[in-house]
Amino acid sequence: MSQKIFQLVDSLSADELKKIKAIRATGKQGLVLGFVLEHYRSDPGKASEENFLPSVSREHFYEICSVMLERCYAALVPEGGISLIDFLGAKQLPVLVREEVRRQENSYISTLTPRERADHYYGAWMVASRFDSHLVDEPLLDHCAKEFIAASTDHKCAKLLMNIMTVPFQMRIKADDVVDRSLVTRGMFEKLLHLETEVGRYGDDRCRFHLALAWATFKQYETTGLDMVELRLAQASEYIGSLNETVHRSERDLMRLRIAVVFAERKEYAKAYSEFLKVYEKHSADSPVGRLTYYRIRMAECALMIGKYDDVNIILDRYANYLYHIQPTHDAVQAAIVRGLSAIFSGDLDRALHQSELAHVQNGGRNYTFELDLHCRYLECATHLLRGEYDLVRAVIVRSIQLLRTKDLPLKKYAGGYYYLVLEAFMQQKLQHKRVKDKRAQYYKLFAETQGGPFGKLLEFVREKMKVTFTD
Repeated sequence: MSQKIFQLVDSLSADELKKIKAIRATGKQGLVLGFVLEHYRSDPGKASEENFLPSVSREHFYEICSVMLERCYAALVPEGGISLIDFLGAKQLPVLVREEVRRQENSYISTLTPRERADHYYGAWMVASRFDSHLVDEPLLDHCAKEFIAASTDHKCAKLLMNIMTVPFQMRIKADDVVDRSLVTRGMFEKLLHLETEVGRYGDDRCRFHLALAWATFKQYETTGLDMVELRLAQASEYIGSLNETVHRSERDLMRLRIAVVFAERKEYAKAYSEFLKVYEKHSADSPVGRLTYYRIRMAECALMIGKYDDVNIILDRYANYLYHIQPTHDAVQAAIVRGLSAIFSGDLDRALHQSELAHVQNGGRNYTFELDLHCRYLECATHLLRGEYDLVRAVIVRSIQLLRTKDLPLKKYAGGYYYLVLEAFMQQKLQHKRVKDKRAQYYKLFAETQGGPFGKLLEFVREKMKVTFTD
């Protein structure tokens, strides 16, 4: 239990830590809480507690940690219930989510009506499905699905709903493990068509809502169907009113965030940024919508693309300052990359290099994804080039080419690999005073067209800074 309170405290923002520090704890409870607050960044609970607290035995320490964990929960989320589960899920703490779901079954769940119990497990499933791929707890997902179906009045319709909700979840998990995005949607088209038939036979509005979201996710991974994504999201919006009141309020604004992401994918960054702002003006960082860091990071990317570099750091400092803790997350990697890009565009190359190193560390171990690895290397390579560290640039390019080969991706046929060929050409022009050849100029254009976004802007920025010219 001691490790769990360390994990919780380590994941908190500065404002949330103030709530923990305000807990009135005396005697040994005060000693233990003080110890946790003093050592949570450096000690995940594995050190010998007796060395620090000679007056508290190991067994008593664990017992007190259990009590203080519940007191921390009460301070952070006084209403408890699904709100507490949602809070822990947003912090990417799957062990604590699983234990809280089980703990509430021994007390809180018995006070709910069947409808409320179904809504509770529906919400718990949604929380558990948002974990990064390496943190997903499949037994917990199965448990929540079974309990949701058991508590529902229409078991057949409830089972259909769970099958629909599983589709976008499966695509997201698969996307973390594959390089070719076409593999993410393989077999899903036929599955969605079958589910659409089933919904037509006996599905309700909640099934229709999630089916429209599943189609939108499918089209988004296809990358060529952004108009269809927006159409499917509009269809889903028609059914929001059929959800329970709490979900209704959150989903309406989540729908606007999803549409803002579509604008960003279309490279309509100013429009996307404006839409993000409209939603977040209504939601604090402590609200269910505010806790979803993915959308905050996409908002920061849009700020980056329209030149609002100060806003990038404000967005991430205010709403995602608990990203860097003991448990790495994909959002933490992405946040470090966006900060690094902002630092480059602002002229702070030392900070850019620091953020590049932080991103590499966060993207290690079970948290690793190939796409984020490439992005980390893009940032690192460009930073070294702008700093004039050409030996390091060559080293990064060599390592990156080796990485692509391990994935069976030919450097000259994979658009993501063009980046290294272009930066290498920029470096050679600087060293040999020769214009970039036509072939490399074509790679530059192709990368900008196929990848674009922040890294397309980064290539353009490096080209301007290094005064690179192409052959006619």
